[in-house]
Amino acid sequence: MMDNDFYKNIITLLEKSDIRFRTTEIRPIEENEGIKTVSMNFSDVLRSGQTQLAKTPAISCLIVFTLFDAYIENKYSMDPGISFKQKYNQVPFITNQNIIEKECYRLMKTIRNGFVHNINAIISQNDLFHFNYSSPQGTNFNLDISSDKLELLYSIILILVKGKYEIATDGHFENVICTYYSDLKSYVDTNGNFTDDGNMGAGSVTSFNLMPISSYVHFNTVVRYPIVSSNYDISEGRIRVNIKSISDPGYKRYSTDYCIKYNNKVYIIPQEILDPNNSLSISDLSIWEFNK
Repeated sequence: MMDNDFYKNIITLLEKSDIRFRTTEIRPIEENEGIKTVSMNFSDVLRSGQTQLAKTPAISCLIVFTLFDAYIENKYSMDPGISFKQKYNQVPFITNQNIIEKECYRLMKTIRNGFVHNINAIISQNDLFHFNYSSPQGTNFNLDISSDKLELLYSIILILVKGKYEIATDGHFENVICTYYSDLKSYVDTNGNFTDDGNMGAGSVTSFNLMPISSYVHFNTVVRYPIVSSNYDISEGRIRVNIKSISDPGYKRYSTDYCIKYNNKVYIIPQEILDPNNSLSISDLSIWEFNK
């Protein structure tokens, strides 16, 4: 079992690198005559780190895989020394997070084994990686993945390993990883030409498509605007939020999060879950409780 320093050291290395991890930018808001105006313009995803990893994809992959492999092994109490395929089969597929962990591991082991054992069979051209190789057992592995979607895969893994403590609520955590995974799954199923040994184990499917997840709320994961001084009313078992406009010429697609206090607890309510009347049932509050 790896100690916390192992995870922290690798996470720090990755975050200080030039890999473009997907991050959600939180923009501060100021009140001005009822119109909310933002004052921050750039996302962390644009920063350039000190450690040059993006131009060495094999090393980047090995670092991310080592981190994720240790996380999977530790979380599911796996016996040391078992194969990557056995680990994949032991990851359950009950919750959305289970499925995302399982299928991201499936992709990562295909990419990792390509870089480690079959690097001469990998073609990199126009920001697209083409993996095509066969295992000693004769199984064909194939994956076409763009640099952008590879970074998306790495971003999902980093969010999973860092855990819910990095994100305001359990609801935000799950819906962010589900939104990212759905984007990744759509790409792989449509453009990835993916084949592997994944459909021969536990949770097998009739095709090489990534496993689907259950219903979730699609989040705007690029820019979000928290409103601390939210105006809201509570009546008849529902919370109704008074929505106000946001003026941000630099970014037209936005979502807001509203800070709500109820029964001595704080909740962060995303705009996406409000009904057409901008309200939410009190019974649905629990997963939006502020957990920092």
